[in-house]
Amino acid sequence: NFSSSVGGSTYTWSQNAGAGIGLPASGNGNIPAFVGVNIGNTPIVATFTVTPTGPASTNCVGADIHFTITINPTPVLTNPSDIEICAGIPTGAINFVSSVSPTTFNWTNSNTTIGLALASGTGNIASFIGSNSGTSPNIALFNVTPVANGCTGLDQNFIVQVDPIPHVDPVTSQSNCNGTQTLPVILTSPVFGTSFSWSNPDPSIGLATSGTGNI
Repeated sequence: NFSSSVGGSTYTWSQNAGAGIGLPASGNGNIPAFVGVNIGNTPIVATFTVTPTGPASTNCVGADIHFTITINPTPVLTNPSDIEICAGIPTGAINFVSSVSPTTFNWTNSNTTIGLALASGTGNIASFIGSNSGTSPNIALFNVTPVANGCTGLDQNFIVQVDPIPHVDPVTSQSNCNGTQTLPVILTSPVFGTSFSWSNPDPSIGLATSGTGNI
């Protein structure tokens, strides 16, 4: 809203950013509230020039004044890739990328037992060693929010899955006579979906040197 020391003054204004900010290039009177527009990746600075004119009885033109309105872009975060690793393996650095520079990245972590003890943080996430002491996948959901110049972009989510290291349950040894059938060797593990490969250093017992699955 414009005001003047001379009652009854009128105002004309113009701005040099064109219609790209969500406002016409020029107008008369006060400037109504408008929704700022910036579809680019850098701030748009619109410089306004306002000329006051006295009432019709004088029609005197006053000196121009100038001011700016800056429309900052909303950052767009590149969706981070999901990560799946085995327990004891480093994740590698998790670096976030935005359409706007600089951007601050605020993140939350739903599961602090995966090897990252922090439930939240700011910025990129340094590599950490995946942790899983159980028998099923250990999964954390990360939520990342980009903020640039006070403008908050849409959240993005990704997961880090740390798979358990399988082990073979104890196997009972056998002693057999020549020419007799052995008992089948059933291989099991507490980790669901485990596959097994085995080797035999002495094929003279009647068994191949290697194989997969049960014997």
